[in-house]
This record gives sequence, C-alpha cells and structure tokens, in this order.
Amino acid sequence: MQTLASYLKARGLPASEFADKLGLNRVTVWRLANRKQNPSLALMLRIRDATDGEVGLDAWGQHDASSHGPAPAPSQGRRRRAS
Repeated sequence: MQTLASYLKARGLPASEFADKLGLNRVTVWRLANRKQNPSLALMLRIRDATDGEVGLDAWGQHDASSHGPAPAPSQGRRRRAS
C-alpha cells in the first residue's frame, strides 16, 4: 500500500492528469497528496479504484475510526425538566 504522493511520483503522473481522471481540480489532488486536505470516504474509494487498489483506504491513516475518539452517545431526544 502506498500514499497518493508516492503513487503519483512512482508513475511520473502529474496531479493535473490524475485530477482529470477523477474529475477533480488539480489543486485538490495536490492538497490530498500533500496531506493538506482529508478526503471523504467516497473520494477515498474513488482513488482506490482509480489506482487499482494501490492507494487503499489505510493510506489515509487519519480516517481510522479510533482516531476520532469515542462514538457520541445516541440522542435521547428532548428531555423535559421535572416540575
């Protein structure tokens, strides 16, 4: 598994060309490759598919569920104060 930056570099692929392939702006691809922007899950899946799995979901690290802390408690709805 490799990062987007290493994938692009290994292939001599400009960010603009990869961006065109995904229908993205080249600046967005540059920001993703340089970890200045975090991709959504949907975009991670598109990148994984476009790279034939070479840049997988685990390449993004920060999207590991454990990095976001504990899950929020389920909503209890509106509580009424006792009178």
